[in-house]
Amino acid sequence: MSLPFPAAVIQAVLNAGVGEFVICAGARNSALVVVLAALGDKVRLWQHFDERAAGFFAIGRIRATGKPVAVVTTSGTAVAELLPAVIEAHYQGLPLVALTADRPKCYRGSGAPQAIEQAGLFGNYVVECFDADSLVPDFSNWSWDAPIHLNVCLEELAVGSPTAMREAAGDLNPMTRDSPRIIFPEDFIYDALPASAHKAVIVGELLPSEIEGAALLVAGFAAPIFAEAASGLRDLPELSSLMLRCGEGSLRHLPVTQLLRVGGVPSSRYWRDLEDRMNTVVMHCSRSGFPGLARAQDVVEFWTGQGNFDLEEDFIPLGNFLARDAALYARLGVILTQFPNSEPALFRRLSQVIPQGATVFTGNSLAVREWNLCAEYGRGHRVHVLRGANGIDGNLSAFLGIAADKEEAWCVTGDLTALYDLSAPWMLPQLSAGRRRFVVIQNGGGKIFSRLPSLKGLNERERTLMENPHNISLRGWAEMWSMDHVTGGGEILDELSALADHAVIELHPDSEQTEAFWQAWAEAEKEVWS
Repeated sequence: MSLPFPAAVIQAVLNAGVGEFVICAGARNSALVVVLAALGDKVRLWQHFDERAAGFFAIGRIRATGKPVAVVTTSGTAVAELLPAVIEAHYQGLPLVALTADRPKCYRGSGAPQAIEQAGLFGNYVVECFDADSLVPDFSNWSWDAPIHLNVCLEELAVGSPTAMREAAGDLNPMTRDSPRIIFPEDFIYDALPASAHKAVIVGELLPSEIEGAALLVAGFAAPIFAEAASGLRDLPELSSLMLRCGEGSLRHLPVTQLLRVGGVPSSRYWRDLEDRMNTVVMHCSRSGFPGLARAQDVVEFWTGQGNFDLEEDFIPLGNFLARDAALYARLGVILTQFPNSEPALFRRLSQVIPQGATVFTGNSLAVREWNLCAEYGRGHRVHVLRGANGIDGNLSAFLGIAADKEEAWCVTGDLTALYDLSAPWMLPQLSAGRRRFVVIQNGGGKIFSRLPSLKGLNERERTLMENPHNISLRGWAEMWSMDHVTGGGEILDELSALADHAVIELHPDSEQTEAFWQAWAEAEKEVWS
Protein backbone atom coordinates (compact mmCIF):
# COMPACT_ATOMS: atom_id res chain seq x y z
CA MET A 1 0.00 0.00 0.00
CA SER A 2 1.32 3.44 -0.95
CA LEU A 3 1.39 5.75 2.07
CA PRO A 4 0.51 9.45 1.92
CA PHE A 5 3.72 11.47 1.97
CA PRO A 6 3.42 12.70 5.62
CA ALA A 7 2.84 9.13 6.84
CA ALA A 8 5.79 7.87 4.78
CA VAL A 9 7.96 10.54 6.38
CA ILE A 10 7.02 9.38 9.87
CA GLN A 11 7.72 5.76 8.89
CA ALA A 12 11.20 6.78 7.71
CA VAL A 13 11.88 8.41 11.06
CA LEU A 14 10.58 5.34 12.89
CA ASN A 15 12.86 3.16 10.75
CA ALA A 16 15.81 5.16 12.04
CA GLY A 17 14.98 4.08 15.59
CA VAL A 18 13.12 7.15 16.83
CA GLY A 19 10.46 6.29 19.41
CA GLU A 20 9.87 9.72 21.00
CA PHE A 21 8.70 12.95 19.38
CA VAL A 22 8.50 16.44 20.86
CA ILE A 23 5.81 18.29 18.94
CA CYS A 24 5.73 22.06 18.45
CA ALA A 25 2.53 22.33 16.47
CA GLY A 26 1.62 24.73 13.66
CA ALA A 27 -0.48 24.69 10.52
CA ARG A 28 2.45 23.59 8.36
CA ASN A 29 3.27 20.45 10.34
CA SER A 30 -0.33 19.52 11.17
CA ALA A 31 -0.29 16.51 8.81
CA LEU A 32 2.69 15.09 10.70
CA VAL A 33 0.94 15.77 14.01
CA VAL A 34 -2.20 13.90 12.90
CA VAL A 35 -0.15 10.87 11.87
CA LEU A 36 1.78 10.83 15.13
CA ALA A 37 -1.35 11.24 17.24
CA ALA A 38 -2.93 8.25 15.48
CA LEU A 39 -0.01 6.01 16.43
CA GLY A 40 -1.27 5.91 20.01
CA ASP A 41 1.04 4.12 22.44
CA LYS A 42 3.34 2.92 19.65
CA VAL A 43 5.37 6.09 20.24
CA ARG A 44 5.84 8.55 23.08
CA LEU A 45 4.68 12.07 22.34
CA TRP A 46 5.50 15.31 24.12
CA GLN A 47 4.24 18.78 23.28
CA HIS A 48 5.69 22.24 23.74
CA PHE A 49 4.96 25.74 22.44
CA ASP A 50 8.61 26.86 22.57
CA GLU A 51 10.87 25.24 19.97
CA ARG A 52 14.11 26.21 21.70
CA ALA A 53 13.01 24.64 24.98
CA ALA A 54 11.62 21.62 23.09
CA GLY A 55 14.98 20.99 21.47
CA PHE A 56 16.77 20.93 24.81
CA PHE A 57 14.05 18.78 26.36
CA ALA A 58 14.69 16.30 23.53
CA ILE A 59 18.42 16.35 24.38
CA GLY A 60 17.49 15.47 27.96
CA ARG A 61 15.41 12.54 26.73
CA ILE A 62 18.33 11.32 24.59
CA ARG A 63 20.66 11.49 27.58
CA ALA A 64 18.14 9.56 29.69
CA THR A 65 17.38 6.81 27.16
CA GLY A 66 20.44 6.65 24.90
CA LYS A 67 18.12 6.69 21.88
CA PRO A 68 17.25 9.31 19.24
CA VAL A 69 14.44 11.79 19.73
CA ALA A 70 12.77 13.95 17.06
CA VAL A 71 11.53 17.51 17.47
CA VAL A 72 8.70 18.30 15.03
CA THR A 73 8.33 21.97 14.09
CA THR A 74 6.28 24.09 11.77
CA SER A 75 7.95 26.28 9.15
CA GLY A 76 9.68 29.66 9.38
CA THR A 77 11.59 31.01 12.37
CA ALA A 78 10.30 28.07 14.43
CA VAL A 79 13.01 26.03 12.72
CA ALA A 80 15.70 28.56 13.62
CA GLU A 81 14.81 28.20 17.31
CA LEU A 82 16.21 24.64 17.15
CA LEU A 83 19.72 25.83 16.27
CA PRO A 84 21.04 26.04 19.88
CA ALA A 85 19.90 22.49 20.66
CA VAL A 86 21.29 21.16 17.36
CA ILE A 87 24.65 22.77 18.17
CA GLU A 88 24.62 21.18 21.63
CA ALA A 89 23.77 17.76 20.15
CA HIS A 90 26.56 18.17 17.59
CA TYR A 91 29.24 18.77 20.22
CA GLN A 92 27.90 16.03 22.49
CA GLY A 93 27.56 13.51 19.66
CA LEU A 94 23.85 12.95 20.35
CA PRO A 95 21.17 11.65 17.92
CA LEU A 96 18.75 14.58 17.75
CA VAL A 97 16.39 14.65 14.76
CA ALA A 98 15.17 18.05 13.57
CA LEU A 99 11.98 17.14 11.69
CA THR A 100 10.93 20.47 10.22
CA ALA A 101 7.90 21.16 8.07
CA ASP A 102 8.42 23.58 5.18
CA ARG A 103 6.31 25.30 2.56
CA PRO A 104 6.58 23.87 -0.98
CA LYS A 105 9.85 24.70 -2.71
CA CYS A 106 8.20 27.16 -5.10
CA TYR A 107 7.88 29.60 -2.17
CA ARG A 108 11.61 29.83 -1.56
CA GLY A 109 13.08 33.27 -2.04
CA SER A 110 9.60 34.79 -2.34
CA GLY A 111 9.33 36.38 1.08
CA ALA A 112 5.94 34.71 1.52
CA PRO A 113 4.75 34.20 5.11
CA GLN A 114 6.54 31.42 6.99
CA ALA A 115 8.83 30.76 4.02
CA ILE A 116 12.49 31.02 4.94
CA GLU A 117 15.49 29.11 3.62
CA GLN A 118 15.24 26.09 5.94
CA ALA A 119 17.26 23.50 4.02
CA GLY A 120 20.87 23.77 5.13
CA LEU A 121 19.98 26.10 8.00
CA PHE A 122 21.95 24.01 10.51
CA GLY A 123 25.07 23.86 8.33
CA ASN A 124 27.86 21.64 9.61
CA TYR A 125 26.05 20.99 12.89
CA VAL A 126 24.05 18.12 11.35
CA VAL A 127 25.62 15.05 9.79
CA GLU A 128 23.15 15.27 6.91
CA CYS A 129 20.21 17.40 5.73
CA PHE A 130 17.43 15.75 3.72
CA ASP A 131 15.27 18.21 1.81
CA ALA A 132 12.21 16.19 0.80
CA ASP A 133 9.10 17.15 -1.14
CA SER A 134 7.92 13.82 -2.54
CA LEU A 135 10.64 11.18 -2.17
CA VAL A 136 11.12 9.93 1.37
CA PRO A 137 14.77 9.56 2.43
CA ASP A 138 16.07 6.36 3.95
CA PHE A 139 18.38 7.02 6.88
CA SER A 140 17.78 3.76 8.75
CA ASN A 141 21.56 3.14 8.82
CA TRP A 142 22.22 6.40 10.65
CA SER A 143 24.73 5.64 13.40
CA TRP A 144 23.18 7.84 16.14
CA ASP A 145 26.43 9.71 16.75
CA ALA A 146 25.33 13.14 15.50
CA PRO A 147 22.16 15.17 14.87
CA ILE A 148 20.30 14.99 11.56
CA HIS A 149 17.90 17.34 9.74
CA LEU A 150 14.85 16.15 7.81
CA ASN A 151 13.15 19.12 6.12
CA VAL A 152 9.77 18.15 4.65
CA CYS A 153 7.85 20.30 2.16
CA LEU A 154 4.14 20.02 2.85
CA GLU A 155 0.89 21.54 1.71
CA GLU A 156 -1.52 22.48 4.48
CA LEU A 157 -4.05 19.80 5.36
CA ALA A 158 -6.99 19.80 3.01
CA VAL A 159 -10.56 19.39 4.23
CA GLY A 160 -11.13 15.70 4.95
CA SER A 161 -7.49 14.70 4.73
CA PRO A 162 -7.01 14.09 8.50
CA THR A 163 -9.15 10.97 8.12
CA ALA A 164 -6.84 9.59 5.43
CA MET A 165 -3.79 10.38 7.57
CA ARG A 166 -5.27 8.55 10.57
CA GLU A 167 -6.01 5.52 8.42
CA ALA A 168 -2.48 5.52 7.01
CA ALA A 169 -1.02 5.62 10.50
CA GLY A 170 -2.49 2.17 11.11
CA ASP A 171 0.03 0.73 8.66
CA LEU A 172 3.08 2.27 10.35
CA ASN A 173 5.41 0.17 12.46
CA PRO A 174 8.04 1.48 14.89
CA MET A 175 11.44 -0.17 14.55
CA THR A 176 13.38 -1.37 17.59
CA ARG A 177 17.09 -0.63 17.74
CA ASP A 178 19.17 -1.07 20.86
CA SER A 179 21.57 1.60 22.04
CA PRO A 180 25.11 0.63 21.05
CA ARG A 181 27.30 -0.85 23.75
CA ILE A 182 30.32 1.35 24.21
CA ILE A 183 33.73 -0.30 24.20
CA PHE A 184 36.94 1.64 24.49
CA PRO A 185 40.03 1.26 22.26
CA GLU A 186 42.36 0.26 25.05
CA ASP A 187 45.21 -0.87 22.80
CA PHE A 188 45.82 2.67 21.57
CA ILE A 189 46.00 4.00 25.12
CA TYR A 190 48.14 1.34 26.76
CA ASP A 191 50.55 0.78 23.89
CA ALA A 192 51.27 4.51 23.61
CA LEU A 193 52.81 4.86 27.05
CA PRO A 194 56.15 3.79 28.52
CA ALA A 195 56.00 2.09 31.89
CA SER A 196 57.64 5.04 33.58
CA ALA A 197 55.22 7.70 32.36
CA HIS A 198 53.89 10.15 34.92
CA LYS A 199 50.26 9.63 34.09
CA ALA A 200 46.89 11.03 35.14
CA VAL A 201 43.29 10.73 34.02
CA ILE A 202 40.60 13.36 33.74
CA VAL A 203 37.05 12.18 33.08
CA GLY A 204 34.28 14.46 31.83
CA GLU A 205 30.58 13.71 31.41
CA LEU A 206 29.55 10.22 30.33
CA LEU A 207 26.24 8.77 29.21
CA PRO A 208 24.91 5.86 31.30
CA SER A 209 25.86 3.40 28.53
CA GLU A 210 29.48 4.57 28.67
CA ILE A 211 30.19 4.31 32.39
CA GLU A 212 31.07 0.62 32.58
CA GLY A 213 33.54 0.74 29.69
CA ALA A 214 35.09 3.97 30.94
CA ALA A 215 35.61 2.50 34.40
CA LEU A 216 37.48 -0.45 32.91
CA LEU A 217 39.60 1.84 30.79
CA VAL A 218 40.73 4.18 33.56
CA ALA A 219 41.31 1.28 35.96
CA GLY A 220 43.66 -0.25 33.40
CA PHE A 221 45.40 3.09 32.94
CA ALA A 222 46.24 2.88 36.65
CA ALA A 223 46.92 6.54 37.40
CA PRO A 224 45.47 9.29 39.62
CA ILE A 225 41.94 10.15 38.45
CA PHE A 226 40.11 13.46 38.46
CA ALA A 227 36.55 12.31 37.75
CA GLU A 228 34.03 15.10 37.37
CA ALA A 229 30.67 14.44 38.98
CA ALA A 230 28.94 13.96 35.60
CA SER A 231 31.28 11.08 34.78
CA GLY A 232 29.40 8.71 37.06
CA LEU A 233 32.76 7.33 38.27
CA ARG A 234 33.35 9.27 41.48
CA ASP A 235 31.68 6.80 43.83
CA LEU A 236 32.82 3.53 42.22
CA PRO A 237 34.65 1.53 44.94
CA GLU A 238 37.01 -0.08 42.43
CA LEU A 239 38.43 3.36 41.58
CA SER A 240 38.47 4.91 45.05
CA SER A 241 42.18 4.22 45.67
CA LEU A 242 43.11 6.31 42.60
CA MET A 243 40.57 9.12 42.96
CA LEU A 244 41.76 12.71 43.41
CA ARG A 245 38.98 14.07 45.59
CA CYS A 246 40.15 17.65 45.27
CA GLY A 247 40.15 17.41 41.48
CA GLU A 248 42.08 20.16 39.82
CA GLY A 249 43.16 21.49 43.23
CA SER A 250 45.53 18.52 43.28
CA LEU A 251 45.85 17.64 39.61
CA ARG A 252 47.57 20.89 38.66
CA HIS A 253 50.37 20.10 41.13
CA LEU A 254 51.17 16.67 39.66
CA PRO A 255 54.14 16.43 37.26
CA VAL A 256 51.95 14.87 34.60
CA THR A 257 53.63 14.02 31.30
CA GLN A 258 50.80 11.85 29.89
CA LEU A 259 47.15 12.82 30.44
CA LEU A 260 44.22 10.71 29.31
CA ARG A 261 40.92 12.52 28.96
CA VAL A 262 37.80 10.34 28.76
CA GLY A 263 34.26 11.50 27.96
CA GLY A 264 33.07 15.06 27.46
CA VAL A 265 35.24 18.16 27.55
CA PRO A 266 36.08 18.87 31.22
CA SER A 267 34.80 21.99 32.94
CA SER A 268 37.89 22.75 35.02
CA ARG A 269 40.34 25.61 34.70
CA TYR A 270 43.11 22.99 34.64
CA TRP A 271 41.77 21.75 31.33
CA ARG A 272 41.91 25.19 29.73
CA ASP A 273 45.42 25.77 31.01
CA LEU A 274 46.58 22.68 29.10
CA GLU A 275 46.63 24.86 25.99
CA ASP A 276 49.93 26.22 27.31
CA ARG A 277 51.27 23.05 28.97
CA MET A 278 52.93 21.65 25.90
CA ASN A 279 55.09 19.28 27.97
CA THR A 280 51.92 17.32 28.86
CA VAL A 281 50.87 14.91 26.11
CA VAL A 282 47.07 14.74 26.02
CA MET A 283 45.17 11.75 24.63
CA HIS A 284 41.43 11.63 24.21
CA CYS A 285 38.67 9.05 24.24
CA SER A 286 35.51 10.90 23.25
CA ARG A 287 32.04 10.11 22.00
CA SER A 288 32.05 13.13 19.70
CA GLY A 289 35.69 12.96 18.60
CA PHE A 290 36.33 16.59 19.54
CA PRO A 291 39.57 17.19 21.44
CA GLY A 292 38.32 20.22 23.37
CA LEU A 293 41.73 21.87 22.96
CA ALA A 294 43.16 23.83 20.05
CA ARG A 295 46.61 22.27 20.31
CA ALA A 296 47.53 19.28 18.14
CA GLN A 297 46.84 15.89 19.73
CA ASP A 298 45.47 12.40 19.15
CA VAL A 299 41.73 11.81 19.40
CA VAL A 300 40.19 8.35 19.51
CA GLU A 301 36.43 8.03 19.25
CA PHE A 302 34.54 5.43 21.24
CA TRP A 303 33.79 2.39 19.15
CA THR A 304 31.08 -0.25 19.21
CA GLY A 305 31.71 -3.94 19.48
CA GLN A 306 32.55 -6.80 21.78
CA GLY A 307 35.91 -7.60 23.30
CA ASN A 308 37.94 -8.16 26.41
CA PHE A 309 40.38 -5.81 28.09
CA ASP A 310 43.97 -6.86 28.60
CA LEU A 311 44.68 -4.46 31.44
CA GLU A 312 48.27 -3.60 32.28
CA GLU A 313 49.70 -2.78 35.68
CA ASP A 314 52.56 -0.51 34.70
CA PHE A 315 51.86 2.51 36.89
CA ILE A 316 54.75 3.77 38.99
CA PRO A 317 53.14 5.52 42.02
CA LEU A 318 53.77 9.26 42.11
CA GLY A 319 55.20 9.48 45.62
CA ASN A 320 52.72 10.80 48.16
CA PHE A 321 50.49 12.72 45.76
CA LEU A 322 47.35 10.78 46.65
CA ALA A 323 48.10 11.24 50.34
CA ARG A 324 48.48 14.99 49.83
CA ASP A 325 45.18 15.06 47.97
CA ALA A 326 43.54 13.34 50.94
CA ALA A 327 45.06 15.94 53.28
CA LEU A 328 43.80 18.79 51.12
CA TYR A 329 40.33 17.23 50.99
CA ALA A 330 40.28 17.16 54.79
CA ARG A 331 41.21 20.85 54.80
CA LEU A 332 38.34 21.50 52.40
CA GLY A 333 35.88 20.10 54.92
CA VAL A 334 37.26 22.36 57.64
CA ILE A 335 37.06 25.49 55.48
CA LEU A 336 33.50 24.71 54.42
CA THR A 337 32.57 24.48 58.10
CA GLN A 338 34.24 27.82 58.81
CA PHE A 339 32.17 29.58 56.14
CA PRO A 340 28.79 27.77 56.24
CA ASN A 341 26.91 30.38 54.22
CA SER A 342 29.47 30.67 51.45
CA GLU A 343 28.42 29.50 48.02
CA PRO A 344 30.73 26.43 48.07
CA ALA A 345 29.38 25.42 51.51
CA LEU A 346 25.83 25.58 50.19
CA PHE A 347 26.84 23.14 47.46
CA ARG A 348 28.25 20.75 50.07
CA ARG A 349 25.03 21.06 52.08
CA LEU A 350 22.91 20.48 48.98
CA SER A 351 24.78 17.29 48.18
CA GLN A 352 23.93 16.09 51.68
CA VAL A 353 20.27 17.13 51.52
CA ILE A 354 19.51 15.68 48.10
CA PRO A 355 18.47 12.05 48.68
CA GLN A 356 21.04 9.38 48.01
CA GLY A 357 20.94 8.05 44.45
CA ALA A 358 18.84 10.93 43.13
CA THR A 359 19.29 12.40 39.65
CA VAL A 360 21.08 15.76 39.74
CA PHE A 361 21.55 18.25 36.93
CA THR A 362 24.09 21.04 37.37
CA GLY A 363 24.15 24.14 35.22
CA ASN A 364 27.22 25.46 33.47
CA SER A 365 29.44 28.28 34.71
CA LEU A 366 29.94 28.21 38.49
CA ALA A 367 27.40 25.51 39.38
CA VAL A 368 29.18 22.60 37.70
CA ARG A 369 32.58 23.67 39.05
CA GLU A 370 31.41 24.16 42.64
CA TRP A 371 29.54 20.85 42.62
CA ASN A 372 32.66 19.08 41.35
CA LEU A 373 34.74 20.55 44.16
CA CYS A 374 32.34 20.52 47.08
CA ALA A 375 29.72 17.78 46.62
CA GLU A 376 30.14 15.03 49.18
CA TYR A 377 31.42 11.70 47.90
CA GLY A 378 29.49 8.49 48.48
CA ARG A 379 26.00 9.88 47.85
CA GLY A 380 25.50 7.95 44.62
CA HIS A 381 23.97 10.87 42.74
CA ARG A 382 23.72 10.46 38.97
CA VAL A 383 24.87 13.86 37.77
CA HIS A 384 24.19 15.32 34.31
CA VAL A 385 25.45 18.46 32.55
CA LEU A 386 25.31 20.04 29.10
CA ARG A 387 28.97 20.43 28.24
CA GLY A 388 28.73 20.28 24.46
CA ALA A 389 28.83 23.99 23.72
CA ASN A 390 29.10 24.97 27.43
CA GLY A 391 26.12 27.32 27.14
CA ILE A 392 23.56 28.26 29.79
CA ASP A 393 20.55 28.20 27.47
CA GLY A 394 18.12 25.29 27.67
CA ASN A 395 19.55 23.83 30.88
CA LEU A 396 16.22 23.61 32.72
CA SER A 397 14.49 22.04 29.73
CA ALA A 398 17.25 19.45 29.35
CA PHE A 399 16.94 18.67 33.05
CA LEU A 400 13.22 17.95 32.70
CA GLY A 401 13.92 15.68 29.74
CA ILE A 402 16.38 13.72 31.85
CA ALA A 403 14.04 13.74 34.85
CA ALA A 404 10.86 12.77 32.98
CA ASP A 405 10.67 9.27 34.47
CA LYS A 406 12.69 9.82 37.64
CA GLU A 407 11.16 9.69 41.11
CA GLU A 408 13.67 12.17 42.53
CA ALA A 409 15.46 14.79 40.42
CA TRP A 410 17.14 18.08 41.31
CA CYS A 411 18.33 20.88 39.05
CA VAL A 412 21.04 23.16 40.48
CA THR A 413 21.82 26.26 38.42
CA GLY A 414 22.75 29.89 38.67
CA ASP A 415 20.17 32.64 38.49
CA LEU A 416 20.92 33.75 34.91
CA THR A 417 20.68 30.15 33.72
CA ALA A 418 17.20 29.92 35.23
CA LEU A 419 16.13 33.24 33.70
CA TYR A 420 17.30 31.99 30.31
CA ASP A 421 14.80 29.08 30.27
CA LEU A 422 11.61 30.29 31.95
CA SER A 423 9.28 28.26 29.68
CA ALA A 424 10.81 24.92 30.72
CA PRO A 425 8.18 24.00 33.37
CA TRP A 426 5.54 23.75 30.63
CA MET A 427 6.56 20.08 30.49
CA LEU A 428 5.86 19.34 34.17
CA PRO A 429 2.25 18.11 33.74
CA GLN A 430 3.44 15.67 31.05
CA LEU A 431 6.04 13.96 33.25
CA SER A 432 5.50 10.85 35.32
CA ALA A 433 4.88 11.16 39.04
CA GLY A 434 7.95 12.26 40.95
CA ARG A 435 9.67 15.12 42.70
CA ARG A 436 11.47 17.80 40.67
CA ARG A 437 13.27 20.58 42.46
CA PHE A 438 14.79 23.68 40.85
CA VAL A 439 17.58 24.99 43.08
CA VAL A 440 18.70 28.44 41.94
CA ILE A 441 21.86 29.95 43.39
CA GLN A 442 20.70 33.53 43.65
CA ASN A 443 23.88 35.59 43.71
CA GLY A 444 22.54 38.47 41.65
CA GLY A 445 24.16 37.88 38.26
CA GLY A 446 26.98 36.16 36.42
CA LYS A 447 29.45 35.93 39.30
CA ILE A 448 31.70 33.52 37.46
CA PHE A 449 33.22 36.57 35.80
CA SER A 450 34.52 37.64 39.20
CA ARG A 451 36.45 34.35 39.37
CA LEU A 452 38.22 34.62 36.01
CA PRO A 453 41.86 35.67 36.40
CA SER A 454 41.77 37.65 33.16
CA LEU A 455 38.95 39.87 34.47
CA LYS A 456 40.27 40.66 37.93
CA GLY A 457 41.19 44.21 36.91
CA LEU A 458 37.74 45.33 35.74
CA ASN A 459 36.40 48.63 37.03
CA GLU A 460 32.87 48.89 38.44
CA ARG A 461 31.24 49.90 35.14
CA GLU A 462 32.96 47.12 33.26
CA ARG A 463 32.04 44.58 35.93
CA THR A 464 28.39 45.66 35.78
CA LEU A 465 28.31 45.13 32.03
CA MET A 466 29.91 41.70 32.39
CA GLU A 467 27.89 40.33 35.31
CA ASN A 468 24.34 41.57 34.53
CA PRO A 469 23.52 42.25 38.21
CA HIS A 470 19.85 42.12 39.20
CA ASN A 471 17.40 41.82 42.11
CA ILE A 472 14.85 39.57 40.43
CA SER A 473 12.90 37.15 42.61
CA LEU A 474 11.65 33.90 41.10
CA ARG A 475 8.58 33.70 43.32
CA GLY A 476 6.26 34.87 40.54
CA TRP A 477 7.79 32.35 38.14
CA ALA A 478 7.16 29.53 40.60
CA GLU A 479 3.55 30.63 41.08
CA MET A 480 3.05 30.87 37.31
CA TRP A 481 3.83 27.16 36.96
CA SER A 482 2.09 26.11 40.22
CA MET A 483 5.34 25.28 41.99
CA ASP A 484 6.11 25.85 45.66
CA HIS A 485 8.72 28.48 46.43
CA VAL A 486 11.15 29.11 49.26
CA THR A 487 13.97 31.61 49.45
CA GLY A 488 16.78 32.34 51.89
CA GLY A 489 20.20 31.21 53.06
CA GLY A 490 21.41 27.79 54.11
CA GLU A 491 18.79 27.57 56.86
CA ILE A 492 16.03 26.86 54.33
CA LEU A 493 17.68 23.55 53.43
CA ASP A 494 16.28 22.16 56.69
CA GLU A 495 12.72 23.05 55.62
CA LEU A 496 12.45 21.32 52.25
CA SER A 497 10.38 18.36 53.42
CA ALA A 498 7.33 20.62 53.66
CA LEU A 499 7.49 21.61 49.99
CA ALA A 500 5.31 20.16 47.24
CA ASP A 501 6.85 17.75 44.73
CA HIS A 502 7.62 20.56 42.27
CA ALA A 503 9.38 23.50 43.88
CA VAL A 504 11.75 26.40 43.32
CA ILE A 505 14.42 26.86 45.99
CA GLU A 506 16.27 30.17 45.83
CA LEU A 507 19.51 29.99 47.77
CA HIS A 508 21.24 33.25 48.68
CA PRO A 509 24.92 32.77 49.53
CA ASP A 510 26.78 35.28 51.69
CA SER A 511 29.12 37.12 49.33
CA GLU A 512 31.67 38.00 52.04
CA GLN A 513 31.84 34.40 53.23
CA THR A 514 32.19 33.24 49.65
CA GLU A 515 35.17 35.47 49.07
CA ALA A 516 36.69 34.39 52.38
CA PHE A 517 36.24 30.73 51.43
CA TRP A 518 38.13 31.14 48.16
CA GLN A 519 40.96 32.96 49.88
CA ALA A 520 41.25 30.25 52.54
CA TRP A 521 41.06 27.52 49.91
CA ALA A 522 43.86 29.08 47.87
CA GLU A 523 46.03 29.29 51.00
CA ALA A 524 45.29 25.67 51.97
CA GLU A 525 46.14 24.43 48.49
CA LYS A 526 49.43 26.33 48.56
CA GLU A 527 50.37 24.99 52.01
CA VAL A 528 49.58 21.34 51.23
CA TRP A 529 51.43 21.35 47.92
CA SER A 530 54.40 23.53 48.87
